[in-house]
Amino acid sequence: MFTHYIPQVLLHSRGIAFGAIKKGLTLDGDVGVHDLFRAMPFQAVDKLVFSLPEVLASTIISILNPKFCVGWKDSDGEIGELLKTQEDFFKTTFCELLRYKEESDPSFLAKFVAFCTGFNYLPDPEGNPDFIINIEFNFVESPSGDYPVSHSCIKLLKLPGHIYPNRDDFEQKLEEAVESSYGRFDMN
Repeated sequence: MFTHYIPQVLLHSRGIAFGAIKKGLTLDGDVGVHDLFRAMPFQAVDKLVFSLPEVLASTIISILNPKFCVGWKDSDGEIGELLKTQEDFFKTTFCELLRYKEESDPSFLAKFVAFCTGFNYLPDPEGNPDFIINIEFNFVESPSGDYPVSHSCIKLLKLPGHIYPNRDDFEQKLEEAVESSYGRFDMN
C-alpha cells in the first residue's frame, strides 16, 4: 500500500507546487512562460532559476563569510592573537577540510550545505550573489569544544570562539553534527 501511496502523494504535492509556480509566472495564464523569458538569454534564466549541477568545495568556500571573535570581551587584551588563530583555522583547517571532503566523501558537501542553509544544493552564484553562509566564531553561545551549531533560516554556522585543538577533533564534531541533522528539521 505505502509503495503506491507515497509516490502518488509526492507526485501530487509536487504537481500542485509546479502548477502554482506556472500560474504565478504566467499571471494566471494571461502571459505565456515563453513570452516571459523570450527576451532573456537562456544562460541568464539558468543562473537565476536553477542551481549548480554539483556542490564543490571551491564554490562553498567562495560563499563563506567568516565573522571572527563574536562576543569577545577584550578585557585581557588578547584579541589580536585570538583573531589570528581563528583566521588561520578558517583558512587552513576549515577550508582544507572541505577540499578534503570533496575528494574523500563528496556527498558530505551537499549535507554540509543543507546543515548550514536548509538546501542540499547551491544556487548559481552569478544569479544569486547575495547567497552566503556566515561562519561565526562565537565566544558567548558556543563553549570550547562544543559541536558546530547551524541556523539554516539565516544561513549561519556557529563555531566555538576558542577553536578546536586539532583538525581531527573539528572533523569529528562537524561530521557528527552534519550527519545527525541530515534529512531532519528541528527547532531545538
